[in-house]
Amino acid sequence: MSESDTGSGAAGFASTALPPPSEELLAEIQSLMSQVRGPDVRDSQDETLAESALALVAGELEGLVHDIGTPETADDANALVAAVDEWISLASSICSRVYAPASPSPEKLLKWSRTAVDWLRQICSLLESAVSAAARKLDASGWAIAVGFPWGASLGLDFDTGLISRVDVEEVAKRAVEIEDLRRQLADTSRLLEEIREANTKARAGNDGARVEVMQRKLRRLHPTRPKIAEE
Repeated sequence: MSESDTGSGAAGFASTALPPPSEELLAEIQSLMSQVRGPDVRDSQDETLAESALALVAGELEGLVHDIGTPETADDANALVAAVDEWISLASSICSRVYAPASPSPEKLLKWSRTAVDWLRQICSLLESAVSAAARKLDASGWAIAVGFPWGASLGLDFDTGLISRVDVEEVAKRAVEIEDLRRQLADTSRLLEEIREANTKARAGNDGARVEVMQRKLRRLHPTRPKIAEE
């Protein structure tokens, strides 16, 4: 395709990396889905139409995903995610057209056929390389293409908040040791202050000034920058 066919920028990258469903494919799927009967009579005959349509999607997609390329910017990556969603929505529309609840619900289609869900999973598998390339560029912490009855499939990307991932474990451990040292120092200080108060009380009643001076020297060693505590 030329640049005029694919566009430029992120949209152009996505159109080249993962082209959209062709008009021929869409026409074939429309033709098949137009044959699906109403929900009151819908049965395995209609289910065969879904299987055929999903097989067509997988067949075209298989020829497009051999060389996805690497998104160079976040815009490229987001455009690639949108391209993947486009293909997933096509497969999901087939599933929902045949299986999804209606009024009344399809009474004879209580589950997927194994063939239908196998084609759906193949489609999801073919899209994995594109999602993985986009997720790496967007720094996603994880991604998944989930298959769910009766609606088809959906794509989800997860992103870390960064509140935990940026914590330095060694720094946390260092701070914990410092906090524990401070706690012990405060406990020692409280004990010495209590002893000084007791010694001051005794000094006023008797002649124990020497003991007060000893306690104050201990306190100064714990807090060398603090002034000497005056006797009461």
